[in-house]
Amino acid sequence: MRTSLPPRSTSLRGTRHPGGLVFRWARGVALAALCLYCGLAFYQLHLPGFYYDEALDLPAAIHLARGQTPALSPNDPGLTLGGTTYPLMILDYLGAANTYLLWPVFVFIGASWLSVRWFEVLLGAIILALSHRLARAWFGSSVAALTALLIAVNPSFIFWTRMGISVTHLMSVCSVGSLLALQHWTRTQRNRWLFLGGFFLGLGLWAKFLFLWWVLALALVCALTIFSRPAREWWPRGVAPLLKWKLWGAGALGFSVGASPLIYYNLRTGLTYRILLNSLNAPTEYGVNNSHVLGNLRAAWEQFHIFLDGSYFWYNGAIHANPWAYPAWLFTLAVLLALLIRLSPRVRSRAMAVVLIIAAIVFQSAFTVSGIWATHLYLLVPFIQIVVALAAVSAWNVVAGFPRLGMPMQWSLRLASALLVLIFFIGDLNTTGRYYVSLTQFGGVGRFSDAIYPLADYLDRHNFISPAALDWGLQKNLLILTNGRVIPIEIFGYSPAPDAGFRERVLASLCDECVFVNVDQAYAVYPREAAFRQILAEAGYAIAEEIVFRERSGQAAYEVYRVKPVK
Repeated sequence: MRTSLPPRSTSLRGTRHPGGLVFRWARGVALAALCLYCGLAFYQLHLPGFYYDEALDLPAAIHLARGQTPALSPNDPGLTLGGTTYPLMILDYLGAANTYLLWPVFVFIGASWLSVRWFEVLLGAIILALSHRLARAWFGSSVAALTALLIAVNPSFIFWTRMGISVTHLMSVCSVGSLLALQHWTRTQRNRWLFLGGFFLGLGLWAKFLFLWWVLALALVCALTIFSRPAREWWPRGVAPLLKWKLWGAGALGFSVGASPLIYYNLRTGLTYRILLNSLNAPTEYGVNNSHVLGNLRAAWEQFHIFLDGSYFWYNGAIHANPWAYPAWLFTLAVLLALLIRLSPRVRSRAMAVVLIIAAIVFQSAFTVSGIWATHLYLLVPFIQIVVALAAVSAWNVVAGFPRLGMPMQWSLRLASALLVLIFFIGDLNTTGRYYVSLTQFGGVGRFSDAIYPLADYLDRHNFISPAALDWGLQKNLLILTNGRVIPIEIFGYSPAPDAGFRERVLASLCDECVFVNVDQAYAVYPREAAFRQILAEAGYAIAEEIVFRERSGQAAYEVYRVKPVK
């Protein structure tokens, strides 16, 4: 008797039926995912303590909200319009995008940890919505719903979104937004979508220069999508539209608008371009040597592992992880690749694009102008989750094409595909929950301690508007926590040991009842405690009052010194 394989699937059946049962189920799951994300992200929102890097680009937003001219970073020439000089860059590779996003927020409700973190969580909700939209456009409602559900409980997504460190999630808005804009352009051929896609690419590059990883990954995917087809399909008729000046003009104009602050900054200083060239020949400021390819690739893969299992957040009080995330994701990837032959050409090409994006981002993360950190892999949201959701839905549907397996075997295989999703959902939800338990117990550790809040209240209540900061990590976050009323003056100097001018800066800050703030020596970045006390003694001063702000564990986190002359 002749047997034959079932026909190859032409789509992910059962994933897009507007008005049908599957569509209503998927829509309900997507809405539940959004609610679940908001519930998790807003819970204990003040924990861990408001960290310095969260406020890195926000002091200028306070000044702008008050109609004042903001202080610029040392290398930033700024842009002067109407008598006000506006910042362009915070660092040579980090733009002032968050400054302008939080500016209107500070105008209406003022600066505080609450206004900043509410905004960041809402931006995460936009990422979730865009991710759902992308997955639905590419793979259908079921894949989109599962993708949203997996993102909603992922500890890396939740805890980096809540804190918004180094504009990580703004880059994710730009990456998914650019891909959606290009998707709309391929469907409508309207150049305004190319303009929007180019704008997102330029904006992401200005927000942080490592967004270049996304630009290159997207270019690679687009090139392979075009040239992987038989030559008769793209040459010459398929290439002709790509040569139209209006097409390139729309994308280039959008990119130029989005990246205009970065472009202007480099026309004036050339520093971003210079730091990129320097990173090719010398170690970065964080000690990464880009010529050590194999070692850097190994480090990048380790950070990918950390990103997957959520084991980064030591400062929440303890490290927790989803132990199944890493091996289960690799297994899921293998399942998806094995099922590609059963999918339609369009779905197969999009699935390969997702896999290629992940591979390109992880590979490029080994080459950096700063450090090799898991935070940079935030760009992989939502593609990691799409792989899991797509593999599970594809396996569920492919099983239906083998009626000879019998119903018991079919449902056993379908339950196995559902288990792929459950491993990530339950494991990530459990990991996120354990982090919240640690936060309740510890309140954050070290520079992430919630002791920063009583410190800010103490300085604000006693009207200590310009205390001298003896270590890094106190100025900008205290400024935001007090809505600009307390502005610590950094006198420590950015060198491992006290520099030659440290003594003069301390002496210039001395007076009766003057106030100094410090980080406990257990967490010091630039230890100045011993040198400070020696300078005090030699100048005839003593510490009149020392107030210690402690973590919930009892460990000292911050100190305030009030000094006076020795009589």
